[in-house]
Amino acid sequence: MAPEIRKVDWNEFHDIVTCLSLEIEAGYVEYDYLYGVPRGGMIPTIMLSHMLRIPVITHIEYDILAENRILVVDDIIDPGKTINKFKKVFDTASVFVKESVKFRPTYWVHSGLVQDNQWIMFPYEIETNDPISQVNMDHNYANCPCSECKSKREGELLERLQI
Repeated sequence: MAPEIRKVDWNEFHDIVTCLSLEIEAGYVEYDYLYGVPRGGMIPTIMLSHMLRIPVITHIEYDILAENRILVVDDIIDPGKTINKFKKVFDTASVFVKESVKFRPTYWVHSGLVQDNQWIMFPYEIETNDPISQVNMDHNYANCPCSECKSKREGELLERLQI
């Protein structure tokens, strides 16, 4: 059975991350750094960094581990293999959590609980049936700034949109 796609817009995403920040504040743990699991955890980590005024680190080094409290953030725990590796050493937070995962992160909110048959489409993800993203994926000149390539991209986009 195909999963049900749940599209999350920026407003819903922001609301859940805001609730998550309140849960973290209520935990009364003063974190020195936030670390976002690449790739999905990076966006909520930056948002939480602004909300909580906690700096972000992009990699974890031994000297940072020894002297600091680090909160590891991801966008979704499904099935939880990635964040489970971190949970052994760090506190963890996630915007969304699948119902069937065997453990819960240190911080999560009920509004972020996801049914197992749902696939979350985050607002920062690209839908492959989007004509703009198809142009970018199909051609190697997609990011070329020259006017010739730009004109060709615009022509293809208009053709795909049938304008």
